[in-house]
Amino acid sequence: MDRHAAAVAIGATLASVVILIATVLVLASGRHEAIERARHTSANVAAALARDMVRNLEIYDLSLQAVVDGMSDPAILSLPVEIRHQVLFDRSTTAAYISGIYALDPLGHVTEARTRKMPGVDLSDRDYFAVHRDRADAGLFISKPYLSRLRNGTPSIALSRRIAKPDGGFGGVALIAINLGYFQQLVDDIRLGSHGAATIVQTDGFIVARNPRAAPADAPNVRGSPTFSRMLEAQSGSYDARSPIDGVEKIFTFSHVRGSNLIVVVAPAIDDVTAEWKHRSLIIGTLVIVVSSAFTAVVWLLVFAVRQRDAAQAKLIEIADTDGLTGVANRRRLDSALDELWTQAMKSGAPIALLFVDADHFKLYNDTHGHETGDRALRFVADCLRRRARRERDVVARYGGEEFVVVLADSDKAQAREIAEAIRADVASREMSTTRTELPPLTVSIGFVVCRPSQGDEIDDMMRLADKALYESKAQGRNRVTDASARVPQPNQVDVES
Repeated sequence: MDRHAAAVAIGATLASVVILIATVLVLASGRHEAIERARHTSANVAAALARDMVRNLEIYDLSLQAVVDGMSDPAILSLPVEIRHQVLFDRSTTAAYISGIYALDPLGHVTEARTRKMPGVDLSDRDYFAVHRDRADAGLFISKPYLSRLRNGTPSIALSRRIAKPDGGFGGVALIAINLGYFQQLVDDIRLGSHGAATIVQTDGFIVARNPRAAPADAPNVRGSPTFSRMLEAQSGSYDARSPIDGVEKIFTFSHVRGSNLIVVVAPAIDDVTAEWKHRSLIIGTLVIVVSSAFTAVVWLLVFAVRQRDAAQAKLIEIADTDGLTGVANRRRLDSALDELWTQAMKSGAPIALLFVDADHFKLYNDTHGHETGDRALRFVADCLRRRARRERDVVARYGGEEFVVVLADSDKAQAREIAEAIRADVASREMSTTRTELPPLTVSIGFVVCRPSQGDEIDDMMRLADKALYESKAQGRNRVTDASARVPQPNQVDVES
């Protein structure tokens, strides 16, 4: 009996030791997973923010290029002032954070301005002016942050391009002044815990925006940081290091903004990332050590912790795949869903319909009724799309701005046209709107194509056809549906050409 009791005691002791060792290993793994999960989420946020900035900078650059082209053309410069102003600035963007578009002469004085006011300010000492004066190949240049002399000390940066004379000489500088508030609001929306930071920094180390906030005069230049050089060695990446600003150990995840000198940095603090893990570890560890006989209860706690982790991870994935304004899939989710449906259709031979849906005159709609009404209108359009594309395998996604994409699996041309016309009619009639009396009239144009991936149709080609059909709907008067399916190459056509 004594020997049996000793064996039971030894067995229980060994079981407790085994449980303790297993628990330590699991908790160590949980810490690693928490850090890697935060790293992956931060990478997604940084990449999404960089893509959004690329799109906006490209739009701003188009306006800037129009000014450069006009100021380089003697024919335009000889036009009367009013006509010349229209030629130079009518195509310019009216985004909220654009505070001014200017043309400077070779001495740094403002000669043209979108606001028609010509302030007598010498800007020849600005870095963007010196760069374009000294380098003909500077291209699009993004300045260091500065306090604007033209707008009462507003913190700003400038997007600029060189204006060339007909003989190639320096003719001045065209610039768009962007309030730093644009960049600040981007990082203000990111929540990284009490010690984390989201930053937009230039490749020379100047901080453009930071959450938590730092005034431009107080924001240090981080170029001298021993870890900053790692951000210059790759387009994107991640590493753990101590912050040169507050000394906190963080997970630095970065992504360069293509075509610019800007870098988006998302850096949650390791202590914040592991705070929940530490709390859970303390509870589990205490229970395992003190209540060794409650092995089963500890196992259930571990199972519950894993379930919590999986649920949190699933929620993060859902957030990463959803457009925040409309609640439909975002561009990232659209790409993955298209790849999956395309692969299935190649095996089954089933057709796929692609619908490009764009709100008509949406910029004018926004300018007339306000951005809040414009946001409600986009949500309403998304509701109309979801109502018609409601099968499990159908996909509704916001493609960008006011443009949406609907993917209909196993749908022929008749079905695709029926759904497209139903969407167009729903939006035009506003019958689905719960605030019909408050939502101003709105219409959409739609282009669609029906293809068969099993016959060699490629995703990019079909997307281009649908997009072209959309713009044909626009050209034909808007509020209509255009079918591009007849332009899909047939298998016999491919064989003849090959």
